[in-house]
Amino acid sequence: MGVSISPKYGGRGLDFLSLSLAIEELSKGCASTGVIVSIHNCLYADLIHRYGTENQKEKYITPFTTGGHIGAFALSDPGNIRFTKYI
Repeated sequence: MGVSISPKYGGRGLDFLSLSLAIEELSKGCASTGVIVSIHNCLYADLIHRYGTENQKEKYITPFTTGGHIGAFALSDPGNIRFTKYI
């Protein structure tokens, strides 16, 4: 679940082309699984990986790449974006 995340945080350290290919192949079998992997990697983990502090990365990325947790993106109202984590 951390295809494009640095191995330092439990990810694979691959590029976005690799992530796209993985999502495409997963989606051939189950579109829902592809969406889950896409949202987890792109809208949750990647944003924290790019813009988070070191403490945030260790707290919010590592458990989600190694511990079976899934990150999520929640959109409640037009123009109101919130990031949420689900355990």
